[in-house]
Amino acid sequence: MDIERRNGDFIRNLIETSQVDTCHDLSDGGLIAGLSDMAISGNIGASITVEDNLPLHVSLFSETQARYLIAVPASTVDAIMQDADQSDVPIAAIGTTGGTTVSVNGDAVSLVLSELASAHADWMPNFMANAT
Repeated sequence: MDIERRNGDFIRNLIETSQVDTCHDLSDGGLIAGLSDMAISGNIGASITVEDNLPLHVSLFSETQARYLIAVPASTVDAIMQDADQSDVPIAAIGTTGGTTVSVNGDAVSLVLSELASAHADWMPNFMANAT
């Protein structure tokens, strides 16, 4: 709980001081769900690199508590990284936004944003249309 509070306080401060463009809690769906939600909401693609010792599917779908995905202006990355280090909050710059795809580790995962958005918006109507 201490880690959750420390990390949450750090993120809340970034939001309250308008340093974050967007933020997603990763405890519901993991990194890939958060990244996809943010990309769909902002209608902008992203390219990230996941570097850890875990299998990629674990890194992408882990719902570990006290983890957040944030998007910030490139000009503020270094200052935010330094503040996180001083606050004992683990942080990593994992990618950039832009384009029309959501990609992870090059082409290990590559999702066309328009198809992702359509799948997100249309699944329920399609399901109901096919219900018997």
